[in-house]
Amino acid sequence: MRDLELENTDIPVKSHVPYQHLPPMALDLRVAFYLFVASIAADNFDIIARLSIPHLFGFVLLIIITVRGKWFLKMPDKTFWFFVAYVAIFAMSVKWINPFFFAYWQKRMLQLTEYLLFFWVCSILLSYRQIIENALYAFSYSLITMVLLARLHVPGFASEKAVEYYADRATVGTADPNGFTLFMGIAFLFLLDRLMSYHYKTGKINKWLTIVLIYMMTEIIQAGSRGGQLAIAGGLLTILFTNQYKMKRRSVIAILVVAFLSFTLMSFFSENMSQRWKETLNEGSMSRREDIYPLCVEMIKNKPVLGYGPGEHLYILGGMMGYEERDPHNSFFWVIHEVGFVGGIPYMIGFILCGVLAFKKRKKPFGSIALALWVLILIGSLDLSLIYRKSTWFILSLAASDEL
Repeated sequence: MRDLELENTDIPVKSHVPYQHLPPMALDLRVAFYLFVASIAADNFDIIARLSIPHLFGFVLLIIITVRGKWFLKMPDKTFWFFVAYVAIFAMSVKWINPFFFAYWQKRMLQLTEYLLFFWVCSILLSYRQIIENALYAFSYSLITMVLLARLHVPGFASEKAVEYYADRATVGTADPNGFTLFMGIAFLFLLDRLMSYHYKTGKINKWLTIVLIYMMTEIIQAGSRGGQLAIAGGLLTILFTNQYKMKRRSVIAILVVAFLSFTLMSFFSENMSQRWKETLNEGSMSRREDIYPLCVEMIKNKPVLGYGPGEHLYILGGMMGYEERDPHNSFFWVIHEVGFVGGIPYMIGFILCGVLAFKKRKKPFGSIALALWVLILIGSLDLSLIYRKSTWFILSLAASDEL
């Protein structure tokens, strides 16, 4: 970590200084950050979105950071600059896009600027181990609370539109089943990691966390997302092979085997989920992704350098499939379609570099879960367009943070 200056002192803190000697994080900054992270999970609920609560917490956090910036802010690392390069190309795309999509470009440009700032701030704040743990707890329990409120049909949390559109795969809020599963996957992997940590320290199983994890599995199965479940499986395998708690391998394997078997059995007894897996295994059905991806490749061949421009690429893909517009269901296809390889390569390098940094820190405290969550987002990005999700940038910043 580069030099940080303690508030009201002149004592510098270097990157090699042990964690316990890092400057204490101010209470107002911590609370504002936790509230903002909690609002990420709640962003897909109607009442939260209508009241602009995530923007409110983000604005409060920005004000506090500005006030405390003298000792808090530091120059970003190289990972950040690859994302800056991508956003810069996106900004320049206004020169060649169809004028009809200018409003769309403005909206996305504001979002990407917000995400860059968010990534920078998070990568600093998540250098503190206690903040990592509390932030992930804030995200997880905020999400679980919102889900429970929706299941209880509290006005503003349950979405009739989701029920109408997704039928028996309807989740809560306005989240689609695939995105919802990845949200739940972040919380599930973190809480499972905490369960393993508790077992490592005490030799016992935390009953509360066990109950919460079982409930989360039922929600994940009901959503019926095959890609989301594969992403969670990738995260589970990552935890297995990193095993930062130095537990006996049979204990780690036992916990993860129980998790795998639980998902498998629940999927088998879920008529909707078992039918979807049968369609995939027997017929190769991937909810038309098997048709979308070849067309995405053809689009890249036609305009590999600068792409089709923000917004327009969705309508071109949609037209090729007989729809008005169509999502490529892949973050990397999305980026290359928007700004070609010129903008897509910096984004992909930044994304991969975050994973490399997480891998290097896998044996440090919270290093295993950081890598597992990066794997979750990587696999999820191959199945969904996650580039405009705050949760994606939150996990990338966790993976890229200086100290874990």
